Amino acid sequence: MITGIIFLAVCFLAYSNGANDNFTSASLHGLPVSTTHVSVGSLLGMGLATRQVKWKPVLGVLASWIVTLPCAALLAGLAYALLRMSSP
Repeated sequence: MITGIIFLAVCFLAYSNGANDNFTSASLHGLPVSTTHVSVGSLLGMGLATRQVKWKPVLGVLASWIVTLPCAALLAGLAYALLRMSSP
């Protein structure tokens, strides 16, 4: 479902080929694989190769990836501070 949504947002190509290549490469090297990152990466690569990239959705995905880590760190820090304050 996610891959199909990303496929429609980024470019109109057969996303399964690029995603399969990325999964296979990562698996052979024992690397962790995120299906969302693999799907977006393969679609972006194919879109760049065929000049069919829709940049607005791509920039939105990249922005969400950049914002996620600092927000998660901030929330974790707040949760830690609240737990420290509430324990004796």
